[in-house]
Amino acid sequence: MVHRHTAIFPYRTTVQKSELFDVVNAEDTVLRVAERAVVHREQLMHRAVHVFVFNAAGQLYLQLRSLNKDSAPGKWVSSCSGHVDSGEDYDAAAPRELAEEIGLTEPSGLERIFKVSPCKQTGQEFVWVYRCRAEGPFILDPEEVSDGKWIDLDELNAWIEEAPARFRVVVHLSLGEIRRFVGVEVTPLLRSKNGHPDRPNLVIPVERRSLGSGGLD
Repeated sequence: MVHRHTAIFPYRTTVQKSELFDVVNAEDTVLRVAERAVVHREQLMHRAVHVFVFNAAGQLYLQLRSLNKDSAPGKWVSSCSGHVDSGEDYDAAAPRELAEEIGLTEPSGLERIFKVSPCKQTGQEFVWVYRCRAEGPFILDPEEVSDGKWIDLDELNAWIEEAPARFRVVVHLSLGEIRRFVGVEVTPLLRSKNGHPDRPNLVIPVERRSLGSGGLD
Protein backbone atom coordinates (compact mmCIF):
# COMPACT_ATOMS: atom_id res chain seq x y z
CA MET A 1 0.00 0.00 0.00
CA VAL A 2 1.23 3.48 -0.91
CA HIS A 3 0.80 6.38 1.50
CA ARG A 4 1.32 9.89 0.15
CA HIS A 5 2.63 13.04 1.75
CA THR A 6 1.44 16.06 -0.21
CA ALA A 7 1.76 18.93 2.28
CA ILE A 8 5.03 20.72 1.61
CA PHE A 9 6.59 23.33 3.82
CA PRO A 10 10.02 24.98 3.65
CA TYR A 11 12.68 23.80 6.09
CA ARG A 12 16.12 25.36 5.97
CA THR A 13 18.72 25.67 8.68
CA THR A 14 20.91 28.06 6.68
CA VAL A 15 20.66 30.39 3.72
CA GLN A 16 21.94 28.68 0.57
CA LYS A 17 25.08 30.14 -0.93
CA SER A 18 27.31 29.14 -3.82
CA GLU A 19 28.14 25.49 -3.16
CA LEU A 20 31.72 24.30 -2.82
CA PHE A 21 32.65 20.62 -3.06
CA ASP A 22 35.79 18.69 -2.21
CA VAL A 23 37.28 17.18 -5.37
CA VAL A 24 38.69 13.73 -4.58
CA ASN A 25 40.84 11.08 -6.24
CA ALA A 26 40.11 7.39 -6.85
CA GLU A 27 40.90 6.65 -3.19
CA ASP A 28 38.38 9.29 -2.02
CA THR A 29 41.17 11.53 -0.76
CA VAL A 30 40.55 15.28 -1.00
CA LEU A 31 42.64 17.02 -3.67
CA ARG A 32 41.17 20.51 -3.81
CA VAL A 33 37.98 22.56 -3.60
CA ALA A 34 35.82 23.56 -6.58
CA GLU A 35 32.43 25.13 -7.22
CA ARG A 36 29.47 22.86 -7.89
CA ALA A 37 29.11 23.99 -11.51
CA VAL A 38 32.78 23.23 -12.23
CA VAL A 39 32.64 19.81 -10.58
CA HIS A 40 29.60 18.78 -12.61
CA ARG A 41 30.75 20.32 -15.89
CA GLU A 42 34.18 18.68 -15.74
CA GLN A 43 32.86 15.41 -14.27
CA LEU A 44 35.24 15.57 -11.31
CA MET A 45 35.02 12.95 -8.58
CA HIS A 46 33.28 14.21 -5.44
CA ARG A 47 31.16 13.02 -2.53
CA ALA A 48 27.46 12.47 -1.82
CA VAL A 49 25.10 10.65 0.52
CA HIS A 50 21.80 8.82 0.12
CA VAL A 51 19.54 7.90 3.03
CA PHE A 52 16.76 5.31 2.92
CA VAL A 53 14.12 5.78 5.62
CA PHE A 54 12.02 2.78 6.65
CA ASN A 55 8.98 2.72 8.94
CA ALA A 56 7.96 0.05 11.44
CA ALA A 57 5.90 -1.70 8.75
CA GLY A 58 9.00 -2.12 6.58
CA GLN A 59 7.90 0.44 3.99
CA LEU A 60 10.42 2.70 2.29
CA TYR A 61 9.91 6.45 1.98
CA LEU A 62 10.62 7.75 -1.54
CA GLN A 63 10.85 11.37 -2.61
CA LEU A 64 10.07 12.90 -6.00
CA ARG A 65 12.76 15.39 -6.95
CA SER A 66 11.72 18.92 -7.84
CA LEU A 67 11.59 19.84 -11.52
CA ASN A 68 13.91 22.72 -10.63
CA LYS A 69 16.82 20.41 -9.80
CA ASP A 70 19.82 20.47 -12.14
CA SER A 71 20.19 16.68 -12.04
CA ALA A 72 17.46 14.04 -12.29
CA PRO A 73 14.54 16.51 -12.11
CA GLY A 74 11.18 14.82 -11.67
CA LYS A 75 12.73 11.45 -10.79
CA TRP A 76 11.86 9.27 -7.82
CA VAL A 77 14.88 8.91 -5.57
CA SER A 78 15.90 7.77 -2.09
CA SER A 79 14.30 9.28 1.02
CA CYS A 80 16.89 12.04 0.86
CA SER A 81 20.19 12.64 -0.87
CA GLY A 82 22.73 15.36 -1.39
CA HIS A 83 26.31 16.39 -1.85
CA VAL A 84 28.87 16.48 0.92
CA ASP A 85 29.95 20.10 1.32
CA SER A 86 33.60 21.10 1.27
CA GLY A 87 35.14 20.45 4.68
CA GLU A 88 32.20 18.28 5.74
CA ASP A 89 32.32 14.50 6.20
CA TYR A 90 29.76 11.92 5.13
CA ASP A 91 28.42 11.36 8.63
CA ALA A 92 27.64 15.04 9.05
CA ALA A 93 26.06 15.34 5.59
CA ALA A 94 23.55 12.50 6.08
CA PRO A 95 21.63 13.99 9.06
CA ARG A 96 21.91 17.48 7.56
CA GLU A 97 20.23 16.33 4.35
CA LEU A 98 17.50 14.53 6.31
CA ALA A 99 16.72 17.76 8.16
CA GLU A 100 16.90 20.03 5.11
CA GLU A 101 14.97 17.90 2.62
CA ILE A 102 12.29 16.13 4.69
CA GLY A 103 12.50 17.86 8.09
CA LEU A 104 13.64 14.71 9.92
CA THR A 105 15.86 15.84 12.81
CA GLU A 106 15.82 12.77 15.06
CA PRO A 107 16.20 9.64 12.92
CA SER A 108 16.36 6.32 14.73
CA GLY A 109 19.31 4.04 14.10
CA LEU A 110 20.96 6.10 11.37
CA GLU A 111 23.81 3.98 10.03
CA ARG A 112 26.08 3.53 7.05
CA ILE A 113 25.39 0.34 5.12
CA PHE A 114 27.59 0.48 2.02
CA LYS A 115 29.59 2.75 -0.25
CA VAL A 116 29.26 3.15 -4.03
CA SER A 117 32.25 4.08 -6.18
CA PRO A 118 32.17 6.95 -8.70
CA CYS A 119 31.05 6.23 -12.25
CA LYS A 120 28.85 7.70 -14.98
CA GLN A 121 25.70 6.39 -13.30
CA THR A 122 26.47 8.22 -10.05
CA GLY A 123 27.68 11.42 -11.71
CA GLN A 124 31.25 10.62 -10.60
CA GLU A 125 30.22 10.61 -6.95
CA PHE A 126 31.50 8.47 -4.12
CA VAL A 127 28.20 7.71 -2.39
CA TRP A 128 27.80 6.52 1.17
CA VAL A 129 24.36 4.95 1.56
CA TYR A 130 22.63 5.07 4.95
CA ARG A 131 19.44 3.73 6.43
CA CYS A 132 17.35 4.76 9.41
CA ARG A 133 13.85 4.43 10.84
CA ALA A 134 11.14 7.07 11.20
CA GLU A 135 7.37 7.19 10.99
CA GLY A 136 6.74 10.70 9.65
CA PRO A 137 4.91 12.82 8.73
CA PHE A 138 7.74 14.74 7.10
CA ILE A 139 8.22 18.40 6.23
CA LEU A 140 9.26 18.60 2.59
CA ASP A 141 11.46 21.37 1.21
CA PRO A 142 9.70 22.57 -1.98
CA GLU A 143 13.01 23.65 -3.52
CA GLU A 144 14.23 20.05 -3.38
CA VAL A 145 11.16 17.81 -3.23
CA SER A 146 7.89 17.79 -5.18
CA ASP A 147 6.24 14.87 -3.40
CA GLY A 148 6.94 11.92 -1.15
CA LYS A 149 5.33 8.62 -0.24
CA TRP A 150 5.72 5.36 1.64
CA ILE A 151 5.78 2.24 -0.48
CA ASP A 152 5.99 -1.50 0.14
CA LEU A 153 9.13 -2.98 -1.36
CA ASP A 154 7.24 -5.55 -3.42
CA GLU A 155 5.20 -2.72 -4.96
CA LEU A 156 8.39 -0.79 -5.62
CA ASN A 157 9.83 -3.83 -7.35
CA ALA A 158 6.83 -4.00 -9.71
CA TRP A 159 6.92 -0.24 -10.31
CA ILE A 160 10.60 -0.29 -11.28
CA GLU A 161 9.89 -3.11 -13.71
CA GLU A 162 6.98 -1.22 -15.24
CA ALA A 163 8.51 2.27 -15.43
CA PRO A 164 12.31 2.22 -14.89
CA ALA A 165 12.79 5.68 -16.42
CA ARG A 166 10.90 7.27 -13.53
CA PHE A 167 13.71 6.40 -11.10
CA ARG A 168 17.19 7.80 -10.69
CA VAL A 169 19.66 5.03 -11.53
CA VAL A 170 21.54 5.35 -8.23
CA VAL A 171 18.33 4.35 -6.43
CA HIS A 172 18.38 0.96 -8.08
CA LEU A 173 22.10 0.55 -7.48
CA SER A 174 21.42 1.15 -3.80
CA LEU A 175 18.31 -1.02 -3.55
CA GLY A 176 20.16 -3.93 -5.05
CA GLU A 177 22.35 -3.93 -1.94
CA ILE A 178 19.65 -2.93 0.54
CA ARG A 179 17.70 -6.05 -0.36
CA ARG A 180 20.42 -8.03 1.45
CA PHE A 181 19.31 -6.30 4.65
CA VAL A 182 15.53 -6.45 4.16
CA GLY A 183 15.23 -9.74 2.28
CA VAL A 184 13.37 -8.44 -0.78
CA GLU A 185 14.45 -8.91 -4.38
CA VAL A 186 14.57 -5.75 -6.50
CA THR A 187 14.20 -5.76 -10.28
CA PRO A 188 17.43 -4.84 -12.13
CA LEU A 189 16.98 -1.37 -13.60
CA LEU A 190 19.98 -1.36 -15.92
CA ARG A 191 19.68 -3.87 -18.73
CA SER A 192 21.84 -4.66 -21.72
CA LYS A 193 20.49 -4.97 -25.26
CA ASN A 194 19.86 -8.69 -24.81
CA GLY A 195 17.57 -8.03 -21.84
CA HIS A 196 19.88 -9.33 -19.13
CA PRO A 197 20.83 -7.26 -16.09
CA ASP A 198 23.65 -4.87 -16.92
CA ARG A 199 24.58 -3.61 -13.47
CA PRO A 200 28.19 -2.57 -12.92
CA ASN A 201 29.95 -3.77 -9.78
CA LEU A 202 30.13 -0.41 -8.03
CA VAL A 203 29.80 -1.30 -4.37
CA ILE A 204 32.96 -0.95 -2.31
CA PRO A 205 33.28 -3.62 0.43
CA VAL A 206 33.22 -1.75 3.77
CA GLU A 207 32.14 -2.31 7.35
CA ARG A 208 28.77 -0.98 8.46
CA ARG A 209 28.95 1.92 10.90
CA SER A 210 26.19 3.16 13.20
CA LEU A 211 25.97 6.88 13.95
CA GLY A 212 24.03 6.48 17.18
CA SER A 213 22.37 4.10 19.59
CA GLY A 214 19.57 1.84 18.50
CA GLY A 215 19.29 -0.28 15.38
CA LEU A 216 16.59 -1.09 12.89
CA ASP A 217 16.15 -4.74 13.72
